[in-house]
Amino acid sequence: MNCSDIGERCIILGAGTKAGLHLTANDLEAHYLAGGNVPNVVTALISAQKANIALDFRMAAAIDLAGRNVAEAVQMSVNPKVINTPPVAAVAKDGIQLIAKARVTVRANIKQLVGGAGEETVLARVGEGIVSSIGSAVSHKVVLENPDSISRVVLDKGLDAGTAFEILSIDIADIDVGKNIGAQLQMDQAQADKNIAQAKAEERRAMAVALEQENRAKAQDARAKVILAEAEVPLAMAEAFRNGNLGIMDYYKMKNVMADTAMREAISKPVDKKRRPVCRGDCDMSVEELTSALETYIRESPRNYVDEAMALVPSDVGQRLYDTPLVRVGSADDPEWEEMKRPEAVGHLFRTPKEWLPEAVSVVSYFAPFSDFVVEGNKRDAVDVGNGWLYARVEGQAFLTEVNRFLERWFRERGYRAVAPYASAGFRYVFEAGTNAEIADKSLSFTSNWSERHVAYVCGLGTFSLSKGLITERGVSGRFGSVVTDAPLPVTKRRYTGLYDYCSMCGACVRNCPAQAISLEHGKSHHLCCSYFDTLREKYALRFGCGKCQVNVPCERENPQKRISSVFELHFVRKEASPYPDVKTECSFGSCALREPPKVNRQRRSGGLQHGTA
Repeated sequence: MNCSDIGERCIILGAGTKAGLHLTANDLEAHYLAGGNVPNVVTALISAQKANIALDFRMAAAIDLAGRNVAEAVQMSVNPKVINTPPVAAVAKDGIQLIAKARVTVRANIKQLVGGAGEETVLARVGEGIVSSIGSAVSHKVVLENPDSISRVVLDKGLDAGTAFEILSIDIADIDVGKNIGAQLQMDQAQADKNIAQAKAEERRAMAVALEQENRAKAQDARAKVILAEAEVPLAMAEAFRNGNLGIMDYYKMKNVMADTAMREAISKPVDKKRRPVCRGDCDMSVEELTSALETYIRESPRNYVDEAMALVPSDVGQRLYDTPLVRVGSADDPEWEEMKRPEAVGHLFRTPKEWLPEAVSVVSYFAPFSDFVVEGNKRDAVDVGNGWLYARVEGQAFLTEVNRFLERWFRERGYRAVAPYASAGFRYVFEAGTNAEIADKSLSFTSNWSERHVAYVCGLGTFSLSKGLITERGVSGRFGSVVTDAPLPVTKRRYTGLYDYCSMCGACVRNCPAQAISLEHGKSHHLCCSYFDTLREKYALRFGCGKCQVNVPCERENPQKRISSVFELHFVRKEASPYPDVKTECSFGSCALREPPKVNRQRRSGGLQHGTA
C-alpha cells in the first residue's frame, strides 16, 4: 500500500472514529483488498448510526461485496422509494380487459440485502397480484368502482417475502378499459363454428353431387337398355310381316295412332318462356339483376386489384383498376348490325350477333370506367404513362375477358345460351392486312370481327369521339365488354341519333396526343398511333398503353354535351350555334355513309370510325 492509500485510509478511519464508530485499520484494509468500496461502507455506517439503524461493519461490508450500494440502501431505509409499474393488462370474468398502472412504495430491508431479490422481482409479483385481483373480479365495473380492492388483495399476498425491500403501500395510479376480450373470443368461436358447419355442408353437397352423378349414370344405363329393347320392335315387326301375322293396314293404323299420340303430347306441353323471340316488357329476368351481379363480380374479384406480382412499385399494391360498370342492352335483330359490315364502318369481317349465336335475342354491352388511381396517375405527365394505366391496359384487359366469361356462366346457370365473342376462340383481329396473305385488302387494317366500341354504340352506351373512343355518360376513360345471349332482356333505347352527339369537338385530345396522331382535319391515324405504341412497348417492357387522349379532356369522366345542355338547349347548340356548320348531327349508320369525324373547315377527312377494334 502506497503513501496515498495510507493517507486515505487514515482519513476514513478518522471520520469513522469522530462519528463514534469502532473501526480498525485492519478491517478497512481487509475490505479494501477484497475489492470493496471502503468510503461507501463507512458513509453507510455513519448514516445508519445517525438514523438509529442497527448496522455493523461486517453486515455493511457483506452488502457492499454482494454488489449492492449499501449507502443507497441505508438512505432508502430512511426515505422510502416509489417504483412505477408498467401497464398491466388483465381480464375480468365478464370478458372486459382492464389496463392498470400501480405506484409501489418500498424501503430497503437491510437484513435481506444479501441474497434478497431486487426491484424486478417486486414488480413481477405486483403485476401478478394485479392480474390475479382483476381476474377474480366478477365484473370490470366492480374494479373500476373500487380500485383500492386491488391494493388490498396484493398487499395481503406478502409479495415482499424473500426480497431486499419492504412494501409499504401499493397505490393504483391509473386504470383504463381495454378490449372486450370475451366478445372477441365469442366471435372467433362463432367463426370457427361457421367454418366447421360450412365444411360439413360442402361435404354433404359433394356427396349429393356424387350421388346425383351416380343416379344420372344409372338413368343413362337404363335409357340405353330401353333403346336396345325398342330396337327389337322393328325386327319383330319385320318378322311378323314375313310370317303373315301383320298386314299392311295394321301397320298404317299403328302409325296413325303414334302420330295422333305425338300431336296430343306436343299440344299438352307448356310453352318454354326461355325461348321467347323478343322481350316486350314481360321478361322473366331484369337488367338490374344482371347489373348487380356484374357489379359484385368486378368489385369483389381480386383480379380487379393490383397484387404484388404485377406491382411496379410497392405503393401500387391493393389499388383498384375498374369502378362500377355501366350496362346497356341491344336487340340482336337491330338493323344497325348489318350496317357494321359496310367498308365505311367495321368491315365485312364483322359478325352479327346471330352469326355468333343463331338463337341470339339480346346483346349485353358494358362499360367499365377506370378508377381514380388509373386516371389520375396518367394525368401527372404529358408523355410518361402512369403505372395504373399500364396495369389496366394489359392485366385489366385480361380481367375483362374473365368478366365476359363470368357473364356467359351467369346466363347458362339460368338456362340460357350466351357467347362472349371477344373471349371466344372465333375472335379475329387484323393488325396490318397487307402482311396477311389471307387478307390482302389494306383498307381492312386495324379491324376485327367484333368491335366492342361499335357494339356499345348500337346498345346505347354512347357515341364516338374525335380520338375514336366512345363517350359514355361516365366519360371515355375505361374499357368495354359484351356478350350475346338468347335471353330476352329489355332493350335500351338509344338517346342519340348521330355518331358524335356526345363529342364537343373541343380539340383537347388533339393537343394531348404525344404521337400527333389526331387532328381536327383528319381525325385519328391508326398507323401513327400504333407506331408510337411500338416505342412504348420497348420502353415499358411487357406492358404498353398511352391513353393521353382520354385524360385531361372534357369527356374524361362525363358526357361533355350534358354540361352544354344545362346552359343552352341541346338543339340550339347543335344547329344554331355550332362552330362546325358542316357537321351532320342527325345521321346514323343506317341513314348516311358517314364513318369519320365531322368535317371541319370544309375539308374532307379520311379514317374516322372505319375499322373498329375490340
